[in-house]
Amino acid sequence: MRPAGQRRAIAERGVRIRRLFLLDEDTQADESLLSSVLAPHRAIGAEIRVLQPAKLDFPLPTDTVDFILFDGSLSHELRSAPLVEAEARPAIASVTLVPDWRVADRRRRFDQMWQAAEAPEQHDARGAGEP
Repeated sequence: MRPAGQRRAIAERGVRIRRLFLLDEDTQADESLLSSVLAPHRAIGAEIRVLQPAKLDFPLPTDTVDFILFDGSLSHELRSAPLVEAEARPAIASVTLVPDWRVADRRRRFDQMWQAAEAPEQHDARGAGEP
């Protein structure tokens, strides 16, 4: 769904869109980069949280991929191709619809990460380098 469609779904149908961003060390240190990544999501009215993986009290699975959950019954996962150059834009290598037991697992994983994450404003107020 395009940003205009997402904004409309939030406004007209009360759809809840939550986006969780895992921060690597470079992104944590670069507040302007983080702000530019989050801006389009804020603009549509999505709920946003950021997470430093080190703050989790459980290890992230090594197979963590970008995924989207639709109404808790279907998952859409994206896998990025390896970057050739550091400044290159990531390319999507594959897209998979996942309608099975992994949906419940992903929902559980997302909920755990969401609870451990914080609003970007809290992250900004603390300072990127502080635990």
